[in-house]
Amino acid sequence: MIEKAIKISLMAATALLLMMANIAGAETGYADTETSLYAQAEEKAVGFRSGDDSDGDFQVRFEPLKDVYQTGERIRFKIKANKTCYLYLFSIDEAQNRGYVLLPNVKQQYNKYKADVEYNVPEKDVEFFSDQPGTERIVMVASTKKLDIKMEKYVKAGDLFRSEAKAMEQDVKELRIRSSGDKETQKVVQELTVVIK
Repeated sequence: MIEKAIKISLMAATALLLMMANIAGAETGYADTETSLYAQAEEKAVGFRSGDDSDGDFQVRFEPLKDVYQTGERIRFKIKANKTCYLYLFSIDEAQNRGYVLLPNVKQQYNKYKADVEYNVPEKDVEFFSDQPGTERIVMVASTKKLDIKMEKYVKAGDLFRSEAKAMEQDVKELRIRSSGDKETQKVVQELTVVIK
């Protein structure tokens, strides 16, 4: 019981330190989005690195079901948007030089989600997991229109699609809306760092 209270206190202190660092960095203009204070704490948790959670009146809540995952454990997320949207998930690991398209994938090609309904992602038949301890950088892109992702340029890796980290990073930045002339398209991008023990 005491050990659990210490872990919870350490997680709360870590979150407070991260918030204070982000506030101080934002006020001074020296926010370091590449370094996470979670890496310095004994008990690690999931943390937001950067991103916007709204685009005008389009809002998306995206978060993991748990704060900390074990190696090999199923990683799942909750998503809820106030507009019907398409969801895209990417995992980018620069240290291992690998990037994966997590969603859509071979088993879950359907990535359209209804407004004002909370979903668990991925669906029951699909599992996201990490095979080694460390951090997984997850990039979530939600769009009110389907995005133009050229899946054929990726290598199939089991049920997912893979490329080098820098190529995946560039692809995420260059996502284009299929109907590029549509000014009503809205996108929300968020990044999470998932820590695996």
